[in-house]
Amino acid sequence: MPFNMLDFLGKWEVKVIRRLFLKDAPFLSNYLKFRNIFSSKKIVISPLQSVQNLKLTDVFHERYKEVVFKFNFKSVHSSLKDVAISMPAIGYYKLEHAMVNCSSHLFYYQNSWYHQEVPAPDCARWASAGKHLLESATTRIISYELDTEFIEKGIFIGGQFSKNWYHWVIETVSRIAVLKEAKVDLAGYYLCLPSINENLKNHMDLLNFLDLDLEIKYLDSNKYYIIKNAYLIDAPIFGLPDSKMKKVCYSQLPYFTSPDALKDYRQLFLKKMGIRQIETGRRIFLGRKIQKRLYNQDEVFNFFERNGFEIVYCEDLSAKQQIELFGQVDMIVGPTGASWTNILFSKAGCKAFCWAPEFQDPFPIFGILGLGLGVDIRYDFFKVDGDDWRSWKSNGSYHLSEEFLERNFKQLMEK
Repeated sequence: MPFNMLDFLGKWEVKVIRRLFLKDAPFLSNYLKFRNIFSSKKIVISPLQSVQNLKLTDVFHERYKEVVFKFNFKSVHSSLKDVAISMPAIGYYKLEHAMVNCSSHLFYYQNSWYHQEVPAPDCARWASAGKHLLESATTRIISYELDTEFIEKGIFIGGQFSKNWYHWVIETVSRIAVLKEAKVDLAGYYLCLPSINENLKNHMDLLNFLDLDLEIKYLDSNKYYIIKNAYLIDAPIFGLPDSKMKKVCYSQLPYFTSPDALKDYRQLFLKKMGIRQIETGRRIFLGRKIQKRLYNQDEVFNFFERNGFEIVYCEDLSAKQQIELFGQVDMIVGPTGASWTNILFSKAGCKAFCWAPEFQDPFPIFGILGLGLGVDIRYDFFKVDGDDWRSWKSNGSYHLSEEFLERNFKQLMEK
């Protein structure tokens, strides 16, 4: 691919703008005014607020009250600390002239961007995930101006990384479930979804199980949409304070969950599909046919196969088959990955063991799901050469030792 000087300069400029924005450099506003005269893709700075400010008005309709939930992280791994979190109230907002972009959960309303609040101070930066967003701070955000399209009536349930099964199931679809259970009259409304999900069969099958009877409008991530009459819904997901207390907040991905909302969400699907959670004695190993993070899977499965486990590949299963499977197994093991999302449908008391790279130890995301839903889950962490997913070298390859497996399996059986 030939070197493109304009692309290079554009990426360099964005990096500089982000740094100046976070430093609150006083001359950045003047620079943007100058560059926007000559650039077709304008960059603007806008206020950023928590939706907590809207919850004090009559546009907010509460579905789940604020609760304090204690996450017993010590049961997930001995190095973690128990954390008591105040979960903000969850509900939906009926707004006029709200602007959205489907690659983010944020919305623009009355001259300000809004993000769902998180149970920790100064956590607004995780809101910056989205194709239209460059960076965000506690009270302001910097973004691109995009072409705009109008929608008369719309229910917006977009969000970052919606192509990922975890984010689709837990963060995106859970929003419309909140609204459906509120028995709101949705006649004449479009269900506004990211276009990236249109041809993902399992993703759309899961949504269709809710029997929404709504016409879908797929949104282009390169556009803004102004919805004249809009419903926007909180997700039962929040930013994650570090359970080792190293940091205040993990910067971008929302991981804390509201157990009450998730339990209702789980029950809604089980009821719609006629699935019963039953004791079967089955033990499953979560295999991967296409591995982004290569490891000695055959050796590891051989160990678990000797202990009564069967290998399953969730990518080969329909959405309903995955929900049925996870509701009827007594034990689950496997590497961290989107397949673990399905413990949402596991019965309380199911035993689980997930392994992950050591940089993820403050953020055992599926451990949080398990704790909220009564799954008896534990984690262990292996050493890698890198501080996060992007810097992890050798394409994420690793090797699990027999000692690692034996130690963790013994602890799993003793729990």
